[in-house]
Amino acid sequence: MRVIHSRKSALPLALSAVFLALSATSHAARLYSADNGDYMDVFGEVGVGGYFGNKAKFNQFNSDESFIDDTLATLGAKGQVSGIHYRLELDYVRENWPNGSGDMVTEVDKAWLGYRLSPQHNIEIGLNDTAFDDYDAFGDLTIEGGVETQEAGDQSRTIKYEGHYFDLIRVGLSYSYRAESSSGAALGNLVNGYVGYFSDPLSIVFGAEKRNGSGGESRLGVVVN
Repeated sequence: MRVIHSRKSALPLALSAVFLALSATSHAARLYSADNGDYMDVFGEVGVGGYFGNKAKFNQFNSDESFIDDTLATLGAKGQVSGIHYRLELDYVRENWPNGSGDMVTEVDKAWLGYRLSPQHNIEIGLNDTAFDDYDAFGDLTIEGGVETQEAGDQSRTIKYEGHYFDLIRVGLSYSYRAESSSGAALGNLVNGYVGYFSDPLSIVFGAEKRNGSGGESRLGVVVN
């Protein structure tokens, strides 16, 4: 949704849909652990639900129907080997985004390696969430509601930094080379990031994205939880 236009910038300000969801809690089982901290977990989650009140003018989905199914499932593995973190994740999702087929498909959602620089700072390289995607609608493993910032989502060829400061402040920054949309459209080289304040009564995240090579499009967003 684009409600403010200034050099192709966008700030989403409204919710367009009420969603119904039943989600099984994500569970992990440890397959391996070692005294040096190495480990391997497998995990999975299933979510059944969708959106009521879809507004065609927002161009959020592949269909103009009043109810949009957003059922999803995920299965993956994560762990650490000699200080290197890794994650591999397969998703079973419906292609309900613009120009999607509407069918359920299996896709590789994550495949990355990471290194923890310190307990508060880490980097990750590979197929991964871009930085702001981690917090736009608060994550991939939820059925997301309303009008979102429409950041670039997961991207291959991504390097991402995330850090924690003063316990309550989190920041993230990512760069993706030759990014693509879910429909395969070229987005160009892409940078996005966020700064967030997280506490028990209130969390608020400010995020931005800049796309070079796709008309210089920029997006801004605020997420409050």
